[in-house]
Amino acid sequence: MESPPSFWRPVEESGQALVDLAAHTPGRRSLLLREAAELLAPIAAQGPDSGYRRSGILHGIHLVRASIGTRDTETTAHWVNALAHHIPHVQSIRCRTLLTTVRTTAGKQLRAAGHGDALAALNTALSTA
Repeated sequence: MESPPSFWRPVEESGQALVDLAAHTPGRRSLLLREAAELLAPIAAQGPDSGYRRSGILHGIHLVRASIGTRDTETTAHWVNALAHHIPHVQSIRCRTLLTTVRTTAGKQLRAAGHGDALAALNTALSTA
């Protein structure tokens, strides 16, 4: 498989950096997470379907982290479900580790909002892949 387009890597890194920065900048958290989501969403949505599954999953993981930070459980559940669908096609320890962290971080929030099905889908995908 070919490598993802060269512009994806800086976008992923920028999106990830914005999510990380938001965790340490409470006064600007919403702005930073919104900007991260704008960067990451297009590639998270098209990456897995365009043949760049690992890259799409990484973008999606950082997008989930952003939605967790904004406490947007609908968006978190949406992206967790989307990622769960593509996990079996990617063998990446980095992706699995990040997804396990996301599962732990989002678990309580998703269950409280009635989105336990998203966690179940993620658990199933991680255990069968």
